[in-house]
Amino acid sequence: MRREVPEVPAASTPWRRAEWAAAAAILLLAVFLRVSYFSERVAQPDFSHPIHDPLYFDSWGRTLAESITGRPMEKFSEINLNGPYGSPPGYPWFLCFVYLLSGGSYKFAVWVQILLGLASCVLAWRLARRLTGPAGGLFTLFGFSTYWIFVYYEQELQGWGLLVFCTVLLFTLIGAWARGVRPVVMGAAAGVVAGCMAMLRGEMMLAVPLVLAWWAVFVVWRAPSRWQSLAGAALFFLLAMLPVWAAGARNTRVTGESLSMSVNGVGNLYLANNLSTDGTFADQDLGSLLGLTEPANGYDLPKYLEAYRKTKGDARLGYGDLLNDVRDRFMGLLREHPGHIVRLFWRKARLFWSPWEVASNKEVWFDREFSPTLSRLPLFPFAAAPFLCGLGLLALRLRESLRARRMPSGGEALLLLFALHVLACFAVCVVFIMAARFRVPAIAAMFPVGALAVSEAARLVRARAWRPLGLLAGACLGLFLLLHIPLARYENQRHIWHTDRGLAYAGIGDAANAEAEYLEALKDDPVSPALVELAHLRAAAGRHAEAVEMYRRAMEGHAGDDGVWNGLGHSLLQLGRKEEARNVFAEAIRRFPLFTLPLNNLGNIYADEGKGAEAAECYLRALEIDPADRFALYNLGRLAALGGRWDGAREWFEKAVAAAPEYTEAQNYLGYALIRLGRPGDAVAPLEAAVRLDPAGTLQRVNLADALDLLGRHKEAAVHYLAAATVFEAAGERELALRQYRRVLERLPENAEARAGLGRLRGAP
Repeated sequence: MRREVPEVPAASTPWRRAEWAAAAAILLLAVFLRVSYFSERVAQPDFSHPIHDPLYFDSWGRTLAESITGRPMEKFSEINLNGPYGSPPGYPWFLCFVYLLSGGSYKFAVWVQILLGLASCVLAWRLARRLTGPAGGLFTLFGFSTYWIFVYYEQELQGWGLLVFCTVLLFTLIGAWARGVRPVVMGAAAGVVAGCMAMLRGEMMLAVPLVLAWWAVFVVWRAPSRWQSLAGAALFFLLAMLPVWAAGARNTRVTGESLSMSVNGVGNLYLANNLSTDGTFADQDLGSLLGLTEPANGYDLPKYLEAYRKTKGDARLGYGDLLNDVRDRFMGLLREHPGHIVRLFWRKARLFWSPWEVASNKEVWFDREFSPTLSRLPLFPFAAAPFLCGLGLLALRLRESLRARRMPSGGEALLLLFALHVLACFAVCVVFIMAARFRVPAIAAMFPVGALAVSEAARLVRARAWRPLGLLAGACLGLFLLLHIPLARYENQRHIWHTDRGLAYAGIGDAANAEAEYLEALKDDPVSPALVELAHLRAAAGRHAEAVEMYRRAMEGHAGDDGVWNGLGHSLLQLGRKEEARNVFAEAIRRFPLFTLPLNNLGNIYADEGKGAEAAECYLRALEIDPADRFALYNLGRLAALGGRWDGAREWFEKAVAAAPEYTEAQNYLGYALIRLGRPGDAVAPLEAAVRLDPAGTLQRVNLADALDLLGRHKEAAVHYLAAATVFEAAGERELALRQYRRVLERLPENAEARAGLGRLRGAP
């Protein structure tokens, strides 16, 4: 077995000092870049309001934290965890524990990921230094410290930064295991980390057979203690698969069906290769491809299954039947359109080695382009060119070992495992969707292999072997330039980036900036989805005449969007154009027979016209489509209240609250109905819930104060009367404010705040 010769003699103290000084400088640079980008990141709208996958994982993590503490946690979206796991649950559980420690702080979660990213830099440096020498170690440290997408994803709620840390830690443990350093412990520890990787990304389970095959070929035969190495391998396999089995067992327990760790894998395979996609982005979601007759998404898999059952007309169908259907559709594609599949695979293979940062979920290229920090950092060729050179050198050394009939050195064997990991990630991107984020685990493994080329270059410099150094440098430079040449056509969509920013701004209530982003998107693409969002935004701001114009424009490119039709009808109704609105709602019902909002809005028109029977018919039709439609339940309660049937109203409002506890209006009107029924004590709980949901709302404040007043809790009632009076006064509603101050003084004549408010308003012109 060959001894790996270090680049610099161990006794060369000046060289060692220079190396450590360089390492310290690079680590300081890593810290600076992350702090610099963090200062930019916190100012971005989607930091305060996550969108797309970060929203999904954030909601999942917060829901898990709620289930542990029993206390509600503020979140932007609800997720139903009563079904199987859609995605591997590792990252949501990571967020759950971080949120439990921090009280739900998004910043704290990001800083934990930044610290893990810095730890990845150190681990990668130490590992590459051991395998290739000081120069290779410094190159790897520089790559991990400055490669833009590492810095980027450490500050996104998507789990890629955590996966990079686990990848480097796994290879570090495997290296110690292969060297015979406590093989049982290291094998077990590597298994735990491999299991964590599988729980982050399902495709990372490929690491388990890959590592075991590599161990059988390169490690077990020269282990100092073969039995200990075997025990380490057994523990590696068991501990790597244990969380996967546990997640599968949980899914089986919840659903009563034999399911794997997560159910999205087969769906993603079909989405990535169906006839409507180009291998990078699916134009349709899985529900539309399956022809589901009801809206459904991954936030509520039980509802998704229910929609599938209704579409198929068979209530006995389960998740397994749904997955088998998707699998059969993909196999049908393979049989009927093999040329399409081959073309997609070839396109994705070329995109993997192209300089494009392919979008999936977010337009990351423009996040980089508009960042003063990230825009200056290296791109894909910086990682790929040294990797390919290092891979070539590794292949030459392995060929030399085969010719000499000797086993490769331990370092060469581990570098081969790094290369195999890159190829496995490449295969996943080819089979599934090719995108910048799916390339991240491969890039993490490229730098240590590229370090071999840097180490060889340093050796040639010391040996003054200028000709082979020139050949190596020329090869690396040539590859670097070639990798800047696009191998497949692709174009990043700026309008999507602006639209996403607009959605995030709208989520945090910044309508002005949201509108500005939507307008920028429309400059790039006049029929961008931003057109629909801009119409919704203007309608929400009460600018209904403008909204009608935008909705009509949106009809040209988005006539299949049910929200466009409903939004147009709603804005027409607000403008008093009742007959036009009625016609639009009727057309929306015809086009989208399972969309319940137009039914509710048409019912509201009938209710306002005093046509209770027609209104009730619309609401009940909506409930036939969706028995948990909160708007239909609420509207039926409101209809009963208009007819003076308060007990019937109470029943409908209770059902609306059960369907949607966060529905402020339902909570408020349930409390008001209970007051009208002479049950103020029962009214307090729903009214307090309404106040918690919307502290600025005056109607629920006054109703709660009325309930407390009826119960003789006058001081508590005064708090809410005064809060409502303050809002009324600020809005210029003088008479309403006076009424609240007078109510307080009727019960508490000496209340200073009410007396001051009354005097202030009486003295006002």
